[in-house]
Amino acid sequence: ADLRRMNGKAMRLLLSGELGAREASAFAQLSNSLQRIIPTADLEARITILEQQIAQEGQSAQEEDGIVSGPTTDRVELGETDGSEEA
Repeated sequence: ADLRRMNGKAMRLLLSGELGAREASAFAQLSNSLQRIIPTADLEARITILEQQIAQEGQSAQEEDGIVSGPTTDRVELGETDGSEEA
């Protein structure tokens, strides 16, 4: 939408003589580049979001199955011993 508005403004400026032909040509080239780049950037952002969702779902599935990834630590409950230690 922004690109469309900017193009409209550039056309009005060109027709009114406030924007030179050389500048309008440069603007048109930049607009064409943006028109090609924006959909690609949008798709990349969507793919990143989907990859994050898949990773989170995979992690949740592992946790539900009792599989824990990452480092684990041994837990010792207070007041419990294995009987081998004497005070």
